[in-house]
Amino acid sequence: MAAAGPQNLAAIAAGGARPVSGKAPSAGPKFSKSGTVWRVIAPEAVLRNTVTDADGDTANLTFQVYTTNEDGTPKAQVDLDGAGGYGVLVSPFVASGGTAKVTVPYGILKPGVLYKFRTSAFDGSLYETTWSAWADFRIEPYMKFPAPQASSTIDPVAQENVEFTRTDPGPALPTLDANGAVKREATQARTCGKPDAEGRKVCIELSPPTAESKA
Repeated sequence: MAAAGPQNLAAIAAGGARPVSGKAPSAGPKFSKSGTVWRVIAPEAVLRNTVTDADGDTANLTFQVYTTNEDGTPKAQVDLDGAGGYGVLVSPFVASGGTAKVTVPYGILKPGVLYKFRTSAFDGSLYETTWSAWADFRIEPYMKFPAPQASSTIDPVAQENVEFTRTDPGPALPTLDANGAVKREATQARTCGKPDAEGRKVCIELSPPTAESKA
């Protein structure tokens, strides 16, 4: 956090109250927990916390995210803004008692990794002197697929014969005499036979001959 400047010192001298982060930071969506870990079921994490200023001033929150060690303790800070500065995200100002929140852009945080985040408040003049409590969160797959079947009741060898009764498709084919000469030319159209009991039918469509087919 930045050190108190001249304006901050003047506000302190005037008896101004410092803003305070809430005690229950949360992550979402859907803002539900699995044990003590907030479940983020979306590609982008939304981090939020309440902020209060005793003077009734508006205030914002600075959000800081860390990876964790195997025992769940903070390990390394995550660069949230990619600007090479403090690596934090700052919320818009909200009314005292309101909820401040930020959205971590997609791709910065990895699914399945346990993260921790905390907040610090600022009312435009004074900074909070401490960070809020840590909150643990994890980005989970927001689309789940069923587990593959280990076995199947379908016999991979057995086959079922399905009968299909072909009906006369109509005048699409040419009519030939006993010597093979064409008695009636084929109709250049699509014709279909009558459907069977399951609605299936045979259709034939002839197209005009091409140079290739003539050859």
